[in-house]
Amino acid sequence: LGIKYGPTHAEVKVTPTGPCLVEVGARAHGGEGLWLPVADAVWGYNQATLTLDTYVGATENWAAVPRLVLQDKRLNYGVLKFIVSYERGTLKAYNPDGVAKIRALESFVDLECFKKAGDAVEPTQNCFGWCGAVKLVNADEAKLTADYEAINQMELDGELFLFEDDAAEAATEGGKGAIVVVDPFSTGAIVAQHACQQGYECICVYSDKLSNMAFLESFIPAGLELSFSNVIAQGDDADTTEKMRDNTVAELERLGARPRVIAVLPGAETGVELADALSEALGVPTNGTTLSEARRNKYVMGETVRNFGLRAVEQAYAESWEEVSTFLEKFQAGLKDGATIADAGLVVKPMNSAGTDDVFLCRSVEEVRDAYGNILGKRNQLGIVNDGVLVQEYLSGIEYVVDSVSMDGEHKCVAIWEYDRRPANGGAFVNFGQKLLSADTPNPLKREGDDQPETLGELIVQYTHGVIDALGIKYGPTHAEVKVTPTGPCLVEVGARAHGGEGLWLPVADAVWGYNQATLTLDTYVGATENWAAVPRLVLQDKRLNYGVLKFIVSYERGTLKAYNPDGVAKIRALESFVDLECFKKAGDAVEPTQNCFGWCGAVKLVNADEAKLTADYEAINQMELDGELFLFEDDAAEAATEGGKGAIVVVDPFSTGAIVAQHACQQGYECICVYSDKLSNMAFLESFIPAGLELSFSNVIAQGDDADTTEKMRDNTVAELERLGARPRVIAVLPGAETGVELADALSEALGVPTNGTTLSEARRNKYVMGETVRNFGLRAVEQAYAESWEEVSTFLEKFQAGLKDGATIADAGLVVKPMNSAGTDDVFLCRSVEEVRDAYGNILGKRNQLGIVNDGVLVQEYLSGIEYVVDSVSMDGEHKCVAIWEYDRRPANGGAFVNFGQKLLSADTPNPLKREGDDQPETLGELIVQYTHGVIDALGIKYGP
Repeated sequence: LGIKYGPTHAEVKVTPTGPCLVEVGARAHGGEGLWLPVADAVWGYNQATLTLDTYVGATENWAAVPRLVLQDKRLNYGVLKFIVSYERGTLKAYNPDGVAKIRALESFVDLECFKKAGDAVEPTQNCFGWCGAVKLVNADEAKLTADYEAINQMELDGELFLFEDDAAEAATEGGKGAIVVVDPFSTGAIVAQHACQQGYECICVYSDKLSNMAFLESFIPAGLELSFSNVIAQGDDADTTEKMRDNTVAELERLGARPRVIAVLPGAETGVELADALSEALGVPTNGTTLSEARRNKYVMGETVRNFGLRAVEQAYAESWEEVSTFLEKFQAGLKDGATIADAGLVVKPMNSAGTDDVFLCRSVEEVRDAYGNILGKRNQLGIVNDGVLVQEYLSGIEYVVDSVSMDGEHKCVAIWEYDRRPANGGAFVNFGQKLLSADTPNPLKREGDDQPETLGELIVQYTHGVIDALGIKYGPTHAEVKVTPTGPCLVEVGARAHGGEGLWLPVADAVWGYNQATLTLDTYVGATENWAAVPRLVLQDKRLNYGVLKFIVSYERGTLKAYNPDGVAKIRALESFVDLECFKKAGDAVEPTQNCFGWCGAVKLVNADEAKLTADYEAINQMELDGELFLFEDDAAEAATEGGKGAIVVVDPFSTGAIVAQHACQQGYECICVYSDKLSNMAFLESFIPAGLELSFSNVIAQGDDADTTEKMRDNTVAELERLGARPRVIAVLPGAETGVELADALSEALGVPTNGTTLSEARRNKYVMGETVRNFGLRAVEQAYAESWEEVSTFLEKFQAGLKDGATIADAGLVVKPMNSAGTDDVFLCRSVEEVRDAYGNILGKRNQLGIVNDGVLVQEYLSGIEYVVDSVSMDGEHKCVAIWEYDRRPANGGAFVNFGQKLLSADTPNPLKREGDDQPETLGELIVQYTHGVIDALGIKYGP
């Protein structure tokens, strides 16, 4: 096929007479990139990230990748298991018992649910009918296989779905009931999602008008899908918590939902008081309203803690400068040994906000006055107008976070984080990161012979749980910030809600302790006593699985972001402790020197079994921030473009895994231009194939017009538009982002004089019939086939095919496959055993618009290839091909579909050849058998570059 560049995704059957091509795509393995984490866990690299290297000549990266995936390089065994349905109905929820069983499997990595409440579930017949995907990885192949088969059995036993009728029955016969989440933002949105996944009805309540809550939507984690049965917002008259409570209760009654409510929980700081009032009014587990104000008002909080007999900060709440001045005089008078405000320090901050939003450390009366003027009357980051300010003594010492969960007055500490808060960029309390400690970490105040407790847990957890009692918290999560001062622990503040930060910390907590606050929160409200009993009271060293840090990316620079510096990103990703990088900014955003949590530019999740290595990696990122290695700004990028910079990458139809490749190009500092191979209106349906939560930043988007009815016209229109934009000289590569973009990518790359597979064999790379004939003419085994636009053409092939069968075999024995010419997966692929079945399949396909949006003008009729089917994923650079993955499909008949894919597992190239028999001349390994054949196919198709 003449493929010299880029990725290929080949499906090959190993028949009794050897390997034979099913089809090959001159693009990356699709499936919205669901397979990427499995490939990374098994081999340590993947096709998507390597694709870019092949087009831009990254020879060093290319040289580091072996030609084949071999057993001695394997890190784990892995399977991507697709959730297959044998049932039909309207989905209420995924069965929480089934989901829990999947999550408890030893090989479990991740579960992605493709359906939401209210969706139709049908018996799965092809890849468009999958209901989800489970990523499984294990160092033990036998355990992996057992876990895979366990899910197959759960599908057969109908354990994975609850349908509308089932749920209605459950509601009337002691079912799970409804959870009300007030302001489901940040980690609270994740708790809400967990409730839905566990089979609870989930009702969203907002503590304000929708228009006033809209800005908080940015705090919902990217890609998170929430499915609420009802959404209740407040009206103009709801100016007190009592009115909000009454309005919400009335709306729940109107909806008929009040009897089903079994729990009310706050999803964010803003929802605490209304959640207290609602839970009390509805008679469900509650913290009550008596101390609600103390849980939100930081001044009242401190005084309540003091009145409970615990150490609390010296403070005053002031709505006027006179009140501030009075406190300053009192504070100065109380200082000992001639100390002044300059020595002791004062903190000035808003009453109700989050993070370090407008938190000032002041060393003089003048600085206090400036901070007071900056805060008063300003709308803070939670959207609340600051009617006053809080002035507090500055607590010197190490700051910790104590995350707890409470159930009926019993408290359990589920995480202790040590904040790395330091002055930077004029901000007094910039958080550079947070690391997880165990409760039996030595007490930093302990001195030989004193009466201090031995451990951090005894010192601060006991204090913090006393604070929780002081504030009347009996249910749910708390997020407390505590300073260990020279005189002991003292509360900074505590939130009666989960640890925020959009849940970025969750994977780190899971990797270190094996559980987290968010998933436990629901248990405390619904009385899941078994889950609760399994969680220890403290996080102890002997239960630790790893060491972990969440490192926030701090900027010391100012400018308009062009891209994250690809060299800096690569250095971070190469760290041994690296787990994940989340970038908070996109091209065109303003980057400012970080002064608080709202100025972070990203977060790096670091986990390592070796604490020293983790610390070294953390400090390496701190140094990169200081050295300005993480950002490219508009001026820098403009200079790079004129002085040999990275240039521009054109991605044609950036969907599915192609969208991930495009994102990778942006992150590596390339300008990225999107080209569509059709009008925008005709491409809209393909947006569903962009992975959830993926952010793409294109410098330009070029779509086709009404006149672009041939590839040549699309090419000419696109080249003209690139010239008009002044972008043509910057283009260094063109690559297809999806199957639909292959032909235009070939034509554009050829016209622009960049690495190309050329157009001579473009049709053979997209048209499955021409593909097969091209492979046959190259001297390789190819499927017997015919392309037909009429029944007469089908009938002629059937007669010829029957005549060629040996030993009296019939179509019933041999089988025929009937499918569309240009589609994806097993969309309308039929296995036929008679002329009548072929005729029915032909009638079903012809004239139908397939899942890629293309009308089927004809059908492809092919011999059925019996044997095991494999995927060979390769990447090519200047005609050299490397196999980066071999997947074995688990395709079987189900629900009337002949080729339902239940899952796919990763094999090594030195897996024994399944056709090998003693004494024959078959090659010893699967790699010799099918990779050599597949790379011959790639040559036949003229593919020199790409996946």
